[in-house]
Amino acid sequence: MVASAPKFKDVAYPFLEFAKSSRLVAHNARFDLAFLQESLSRSGLPLWPGGAYDSIPLIRKAYPGLPSYSLQSLKVSLALGTDIDEARPHRAGYDAELTMEAFAMAMKRLHQLHG
Repeated sequence: MVASAPKFKDVAYPFLEFAKSSRLVAHNARFDLAFLQESLSRSGLPLWPGGAYDSIPLIRKAYPGLPSYSLQSLKVSLALGTDIDEARPHRAGYDAELTMEAFAMAMKRLHQLHG
């Protein structure tokens, strides 16, 4: 599957153009941004100029006391991904969908709690 995937450099530039004025949302953003920056650097592309929202602190604030804040644990605790193919854990698209859903739920809950 990885062998047939496009090369990073071939998809990175279109992604940078698409997301150039946006902030990313990532689960453990420090890790993901470091990985992205390193990959961009190795490909000779400009570094990501924008920042990122880390979903973990927001989810912890919205749902304190959960046993774990890993995506797989949140999937169970928050009943995430009911419309997502479960045969794809730890795939980028799958993790992105879970992150988006958890982030949106946390933002909605924080808005309800704090206006």
